Amino acid sequence: LWHLYIDKSLSLNYYKQPSNTALIKGLSNFINDLKSKNIDFNIYSFGDELDTLLKIDNLKIDANSTNIGLVFENLNSHYDDNIAGGIIFTDGQVNQGSLLSSFADYTKIPIHIVGIGDTIPMLDVAIQSVDIPPISVKGEEVNIDVKISSVGHLEERVNVTLFNNEDKLIGSKLIKVFG
Repeated sequence: LWHLYIDKSLSLNYYKQPSNTALIKGLSNFINDLKSKNIDFNIYSFGDELDTLLKIDNLKIDANSTNIGLVFENLNSHYDDNIAGGIIFTDGQVNQGSLLSSFADYTKIPIHIVGIGDTIPMLDVAIQSVDIPPISVKGEEVNIDVKISSVGHLEERVNVTLFNNEDKLIGSKLIKVFG
């Protein structure tokens, strides 16, 4: 039994190619090829959560973040089920969960990764400073100034997401970065 993992994060929407329609069509063709060869598999979609995906046509590319650690946790939990391997379709933009380096020596199950998106590297963004008023009143608006530095293609759209200390999404906003 193979496990297929399909990234459904919003970052996939920012590429010029492939379009969401082309991506789903390509995945559908791949799945049909597996079926025609009588290869057994389970399909999962992942973003900030891991979900079972029964029909590829139902894939919604709308997750606020990408937690690839969920994929490895799922593979580990099914290790005793004699999994043939895992195939991960992703753009590689990980922004939540464990660092990929923590899985660098993972050898339990063969894993194949299929890259999705442009070959042009995305913008690398880092938070330089956060200025918050020293006093705030519950229920009233608070202005927070955040300085972000970036390396890469400027004047590109960047999705900024905020999480609390329990990894719950607080908010998300698209910004345009200038040099």
